[in-house]
Amino acid sequence: MKLLSFVVFVNIGLLLVSCQKNKISNSPPYSVAVSILVENAQGQNLLAPTIPGYFKDGEIKKYDLVNGQTKLYYDGKLDWSNGYHIVTPKEMGNLNSNYYLTVVPNVESKDNPTTTYIDWGNDDKDTLVCDIKKDADGNYYHTQNVWFNGDKVWPEKAISGIGDRSFKVIK
Repeated sequence: MKLLSFVVFVNIGLLLVSCQKNKISNSPPYSVAVSILVENAQGQNLLAPTIPGYFKDGEIKKYDLVNGQTKLYYDGKLDWSNGYHIVTPKEMGNLNSNYYLTVVPNVESKDNPTTTYIDWGNDDKDTLVCDIKKDADGNYYHTQNVWFNGDKVWPEKAISGIGDRSFKVIK
């Protein structure tokens, strides 16, 4: 009986010593991504593989302006290693029929607003500028305003049905 009491006491002691309180961040949820519906003048979705001349995943490149230098974005540890994702109708449960580009804007730069360049892979480049709120620790957490090639597109020209901070561009 003494051995059983000793084992129970030791196990309870080990549990108490090994438990740690999880540090809870005071930062708000991280939500900076921008969604872009890309169409031609005829209203065809230029991210849909069925459209001739569509923009191909993998050929699109995202660059961030950091400390005056343009840097190609790549992080192999992330699902969206190129800093963007083409969302398909299937991924959205066919709730809409649109393909759209979701881009994580530049969050490396200390400047705000930040600048991101999108190279569509055919010598066509666009500039995405985002005004992003920071928390008390200086971390970006919420995109407030978006400009595309100098034109303020969000929230002024927001579209619904394809994601947060969504707008349409004609190429």
